[in-house]
Amino acid sequence: MTKKDNAKLILKAKKTEKPKTLSACVRVGAIFAVLILCIAFALAACKRDGDYDGTTEPSSDISASDNERTSSVDEPSASDELAGTEPVSDDENIETHADTSDGSTTVLQSVDAAAIAKAINAATAKSVASGYHWTRTAKYIQPVDVGSATGAINKVIKAIDPNSDLSAAAGDFIGIGKNEMNIVKGGSAAKQIDFHGENYALRATYLKADDLKNLKINGNTYTFDIANAASPKQDKSTAISRLTNDILAQKQVAAEISGFVSAATVTSLVVDYTNIKATVVIDNGNLKEFRYSYDANVKELGIKFAFFNLKATAAMHVDGAYTNFVY
Repeated sequence: MTKKDNAKLILKAKKTEKPKTLSACVRVGAIFAVLILCIAFALAACKRDGDYDGTTEPSSDISASDNERTSSVDEPSASDELAGTEPVSDDENIETHADTSDGSTTVLQSVDAAAIAKAINAATAKSVASGYHWTRTAKYIQPVDVGSATGAINKVIKAIDPNSDLSAAAGDFIGIGKNEMNIVKGGSAAKQIDFHGENYALRATYLKADDLKNLKINGNTYTFDIANAASPKQDKSTAISRLTNDILAQKQVAAEISGFVSAATVTSLVVDYTNIKATVVIDNGNLKEFRYSYDANVKELGIKFAFFNLKATAAMHVDGAYTNFVY
């Protein structure tokens, strides 16, 4: 076979070879690395022009409405599941009410919030290893803003990709967009989801009676609100962390950013979680549906890169759901 024939075969093989896709983590890492470099370039340009002093401040604050991770977070163990089903005080009952035409309030029924919390905890613990359909959608309420440097950074990013900007570049990292997957029964949901999997996978809840605000019952469907939380940890010390792991902590963000760009350090993370709502459907002790939603106001994400100190703000609305369970 001649060299010319060999070249033809090699060319043909390259044409038929399927393109390889990067994993979610590598893809997001590449985006974030480029983003950091863009920020440094833009800020350096601003400084040369004499209109930037090395620190960006949030351009605005968002008033909080009343209304796919840490490396130490593991899959719920057998002991965790038992802890999740621990009974709470049975003397805490909540009354549901309805407003009448004359402005008075009529008691409809007395709800045993402790018993309902216990039932939800037991049902979610039982469902951790089941198959289910997972969906998560996150949308910006306010796009990413790094103060006076925002415009310059967006110009640099658009020079690389005309269809992108700061918010789009950071979107993958903070979970903006819609994700869904059919989780296989018996497998690790966190591994199947991959990026931020420990945050997004179903886990046993650890709810208490006091956590179920504005509790309403409709047959086997329970809807309730959760108290607002300021920069909660994934340690079950707050109501939202007893409901879900879908929250970000500074330690987690710092580990991921430094893993992608070692010169970048997270100096602060202040996030207010508000408008937290949940709907749970249980049938004969089995979880049939679990939905939650919240607003997350990132009041400050401080990042130090080389000689620059950045302070970013953003806000997003999140809807998560676990449905179509297979036991």
